[in-house]
Amino acid sequence: EGNTTSSVVVFDGGIGNPAGSIATRRSLEPPVFDIGATSGTVAATSGSFSGTVWTVSFDLQLNEGKFSDVWLRYRYQDFTFNGWRYAFAGPFEDYNTWTNYSVTFNADWSAAAAMANGWTQDNAPAVSFATTMGNAYRTEIRLALTDSTESAIAHIDNFIQTPVPEPGTWALMLAGLGMLVGVSRRRITRAA
Repeated sequence: EGNTTSSVVVFDGGIGNPAGSIATRRSLEPPVFDIGATSGTVAATSGSFSGTVWTVSFDLQLNEGKFSDVWLRYRYQDFTFNGWRYAFAGPFEDYNTWTNYSVTFNADWSAAAAMANGWTQDNAPAVSFATTMGNAYRTEIRLALTDSTESAIAHIDNFIQTPVPEPGTWALMLAGLGMLVGVSRRRITRAA
């Protein structure tokens, strides 16, 4: 879905990996805002993210317009609340080329910890970072445009939001892998 009234969002089967992407373009009907896409009602990108460290990544292809910022944004609870956003580093001048953006965050960070890690709180009404992540209304990729930009088009693809395994989980996985290697070696030795 479009994330602003100026965002026209469609599926583009001709551009993307493996078979298409989300195209977002700017409508010039007043009032004119930035563009992007929001997850809408996709369950995996709303609800509670508490208790977990997450990595979010997506591919972006800028096609037309002058872009000043690219944000990952989480809104809180419902459409009446704002939220928190993470601004990716620019400049945004590579056109018609796919660029991958990625960020890792702890959903339980305090507001101070979130800000220390590059997150910015939107204007009111808004709540703390942990509260927002405990009841995320929508996940959004927002593309801010320069004041001189009228027409703008971009493609978004391969949005992935995944939990990062805890150190204990990694240790368990490595122990299991070690056991598999040990069993394989015994079988190879016996077969020889």
